[in-house]
Amino acid sequence: MMSLFLDFLMKDAMQNPSKLVPYTQEMSDEMDDLLAEVRIFPLLKLDGELSPYIESVIETFSSHGFDVKVQPVAYEFQKGGNQMLKIITCVSG
Repeated sequence: MMSLFLDFLMKDAMQNPSKLVPYTQEMSDEMDDLLAEVRIFPLLKLDGELSPYIESVIETFSSHGFDVKVQPVAYEFQKGGNQMLKIITCVSG
């Protein structure tokens, strides 16, 4: 499906190059909005233990300048699973 979309996009870009610049700017603006904040929930594996990847994700994104926080949530779909990881980008717009 993605291949079909990309084929269509490239064909359209080659036939109408003037449409490409506004489209890519609009796409970039949408990506900024979409990626302004990412939330990961739950932080537990199915057995109730903390995912072994959480610490690595926190370290990696923190070291790249992202604001990373583990925050409590008011719901619990899994016993002990009442926290989410928030990764907030440093997008300047």
